[in-house]
Amino acid sequence: MQQDNHDFFDTLPADFVPSIDDIKLVNKFIDALKNTTLENDIEPLENDILEQLHSPLQEEVTITNSDHRLSIDIFLLITTAAEQTYTSVREAILRRHPESDILSFYKLSGVSPIYRDMCVNSCLGFTGPFTKLEVCPYCGEKRYEDVDVNDSSRRNRKDGKPRKQFCTIPIGPQLQALWRSPRGAQSMSYWRKCTERVLRELQENEGVKVSPYEDFFDGRDVGENDIFLLYRYKTSNCWIYIWIILDRSPDVRYKKHAVLPGGFIPDSFVFPGLEGEIFVAYPHLALVTADGPAMAMLSGFVGHQGRVHCRFYCPLIGRHKPDNYSVSGCDHGDSFTTLEASTRYQANLAQVKNRLATGIVKPSIFSLFAGDIMHLFTLNAPDLFIPLWRGKFECDKTDDLLSGDLWIEHGKCVAACTPYIPGSFDRPPRNPAEKINSGYKAWEFLLYFYGLGPCLFFGLLPDKYWENYCVYVHAVQILLQESCLPSEVLEAHKLLLKFSDDFEAFYVQRKTNRLHFIRPSIHSPSHIPFETIRAGPGAIYSQWTMERTIGNLGEEIKQHSNPYANISQRGVRRCQVNALIAIIPDLVPDLDAPPQGSRQLESGYMMLTATDTAARMLGDPKPNTWVPKVVRWARVKLPNGQIARSRWKEDTIALSDIRTSRNVKIVLDNKEYIVEVHFYILLKIGETVHPVAIGSFYGPPHEELLRRSHNTYYTVQHKCDEDVRAFPITSIDSTVMMAPDPQYISLFKDREPDGTHLNHWFKMQKPGLKVSAS
Repeated sequence: MQQDNHDFFDTLPADFVPSIDDIKLVNKFIDALKNTTLENDIEPLENDILEQLHSPLQEEVTITNSDHRLSIDIFLLITTAAEQTYTSVREAILRRHPESDILSFYKLSGVSPIYRDMCVNSCLGFTGPFTKLEVCPYCGEKRYEDVDVNDSSRRNRKDGKPRKQFCTIPIGPQLQALWRSPRGAQSMSYWRKCTERVLRELQENEGVKVSPYEDFFDGRDVGENDIFLLYRYKTSNCWIYIWIILDRSPDVRYKKHAVLPGGFIPDSFVFPGLEGEIFVAYPHLALVTADGPAMAMLSGFVGHQGRVHCRFYCPLIGRHKPDNYSVSGCDHGDSFTTLEASTRYQANLAQVKNRLATGIVKPSIFSLFAGDIMHLFTLNAPDLFIPLWRGKFECDKTDDLLSGDLWIEHGKCVAACTPYIPGSFDRPPRNPAEKINSGYKAWEFLLYFYGLGPCLFFGLLPDKYWENYCVYVHAVQILLQESCLPSEVLEAHKLLLKFSDDFEAFYVQRKTNRLHFIRPSIHSPSHIPFETIRAGPGAIYSQWTMERTIGNLGEEIKQHSNPYANISQRGVRRCQVNALIAIIPDLVPDLDAPPQGSRQLESGYMMLTATDTAARMLGDPKPNTWVPKVVRWARVKLPNGQIARSRWKEDTIALSDIRTSRNVKIVLDNKEYIVEVHFYILLKIGETVHPVAIGSFYGPPHEELLRRSHNTYYTVQHKCDEDVRAFPITSIDSTVMMAPDPQYISLFKDREPDGTHLNHWFKMQKPGLKVSAS
């Protein structure tokens, strides 16, 4: 394993095949990981990192030196600036106050990166089996600038300057930092409470799970001192991976300060980031996720166009256009499980040389992969459906369902919904007719395709295609939930099976010239329910966090002439800042502190300003009738973090300048209603104060459309001020979008000549929240 270039090439067979070489190399890396220790001569760590890992500081940190506190405050305030900025500020302070004990930049750093040599052409990293090499075995480029490869006396000497290096950030010191404060240690105990709850439930129900799947730990039996890591990988010109600490609760672990960058590499060298991390706390690599290209590299499988292409390793095989439509092996049972996939993979691993039959290119150093619902649902599926509907899909003959003026008008309807989409829904979808090929974001597709689509495609698509699409949308809406009951998982699986069968019947029609319509994005969703049972809801391990981390790190790049080196430094700085905040939480303000003027209510609700300057009568006084005086409130913060607003204040803002957030879903006596809130009040009756909202109730949904759309097209009549009621603020479940329904107005004008069709609105809920039952 430790050999120079000549030894390396001497071990290769005369009929060298690159794929066989890859298999040998991966096995060497696997063996190295199995036998690694902190003190090893393959990937030696710096002495200060070793000392920190073996003997971490344990006492709680308090800052008593005011100059040191000033140093840290400045460091945190300019953390996105260049290192020289901090140094310049420090020098300026010392010129004015020479006696100050302002810390140097390097004394503030608690996390040290690991730099390893790599090929100048990014062919490989000189790690693991390549540690002793001085020349890249692929391109022949030298490792060091001043080493003469013909001078045998200098071979294996590391006294030259590396031509190029890559950066990894050890996870160990970052995990240690999380335990240095009481607040951090408490946040790391979430998994234990979750696991105790799940195990207690299984004991009480004879091993049957009845509560919702909410996290990775549902149904998992873990050790007392375990730490669970989620490894996420992203491919681009610069390969990036991050760590998610599953021990922390979902409302914490995905935030910017809790995401731990692991490494930044111009290609794919993760060995130093995995090697040598052994702790008393026993960290476990729980799951590995990645986008499509990176997943193929990490898993060792063929690409999505391979014969054995399924990312979940089911027996389904791809094929070229055959003469006969029915081909043996091109289907499998409806309940292919992860255990079956694992058994099949282990059996086929012995035949890895036969990649056509097995789909395995090489063994993998990882073993626990998870599907990525972000790319599957928000990018892959729309990229299939929309070209199909528009007749832009290459085939011998197809139907042009959304061409010309229809597509243009459809795009305008999508854009017209923007003012009605609450700000808590994040980025609204742009006009797809104009922007779908101009960087349309995954979140835009999510709101457009799975939120607005069931309404806005109604009447544009033929009924059977629209209903097939709605079956798929409802299944995806279920699987996107942050909390998913076992019965709902089963329902989603049944819906996806129906969808895929009907898709093949409606679109392919047993025509071999249409076989390419059946992409992996049609087959793969049927595996997601089993992934939910195995590892929790897909939102936990999707690529959203990775994409957001890339975005905010990219925004910090200052040196665009060398972006790789710059983003590496930004990642190191991010880790240092996060570790510092974890050790001393009081360095940053408590973002959860109640805003000034707010009123805390029970169950996590909070009333927020603006308010009336004086109490006023609630309605017109009538004889012998008690009419209370109240102070109106404009906003309420819900337990899910959304802000519900009111018509009282939103009506003062032009529609073009607003993201309406006054429409809410409430639950009264286990029945759901949609309400437009007028305002909120604290109503005092006797000695009891009741937090109450006043609002206009929407009418019931159109039952036929709701049934045909599988609960995805919820359109109602807005009765405006005809049905105004009071209801408890604590009955509000979430804010929803209610927008004018252009399809109902257009298609039902002849059925409803009295004009009621003109005041119909349709609903969209934020993806991830609980799907309405009706």
